[in-house]
Amino acid sequence: IELKEKLKNFYAEHEVVMRPIVKFLAVLVSLVVIKSNIGYMNIINMWPVIIIISVVSAFLTWGMLVLVLAADIAVNILGALVFIVMLIMFLFFFRFTPKQGALLVLIPLAYFLKIPFVVPIAVGLICSPVSIVSVAFGTVLYYMIDVISNNATVITNSSDGTIGSASINAIINMMSNNKAMMLAVIASAITIMVVYIIRRATINNAWAVAIITGAIADFVITLVGSIMLNTKSSIFWIIIGTIISILLA
Repeated sequence: IELKEKLKNFYAEHEVVMRPIVKFLAVLVSLVVIKSNIGYMNIINMWPVIIIISVVSAFLTWGMLVLVLAADIAVNILGALVFIVMLIMFLFFFRFTPKQGALLVLIPLAYFLKIPFVVPIAVGLICSPVSIVSVAFGTVLYYMIDVISNNATVITNSSDGTIGSASINAIINMMSNNKAMMLAVIASAITIMVVYIIRRATINNAWAVAIITGAIADFVITLVGSIMLNTKSSIFWIIIGTIISILLA
């Protein structure tokens, strides 16, 4: 508790400096992840370009950061479907949760770092149930990147590495039949509600109880769902991810 208070006080005292640093690191890591998974456009994936984009993004709002990363993904893929999906996503996103642009950046990162469970727990602690929309969009964004990355040879044009109109049906089918994505969205929504309800309850140590209960709920839903739907998820990483998420939360 003392350490947490010291960190909060330090951030509060140096917020003017810390906020750009946090944004810079978030964008930098995000661009590196994009480069590693769908980096088909060599020009914008050069290290000097990545650093420049990260530095400039450090002084933008979280909403603008989401647009920067979306543009980077769209340019890397050059796919009409991805552009349309992102356009729809942002129209809904900025209509209902315009101040939660950070979630669209952090959720894909959490998935790539194997700790996706920390997001719904943290959101349930500090946000409202409306944030379920943001978490769902972030989850879809991650799985869209994952589908394109893992099926690049099937859905991209071999001559230039871009997604053409002939591949749109393939991507739609892969996304609509992605049981792991559906399970992740449902598990996250339930976890957010469980954590939110418990942390607002008039009981002792409500936050601690909410964290543990939410983590258990997410773990059970993900594990049982993975077995029933045969999503081939790693039980080891589900357990490790849950433990790390509890500690971070």
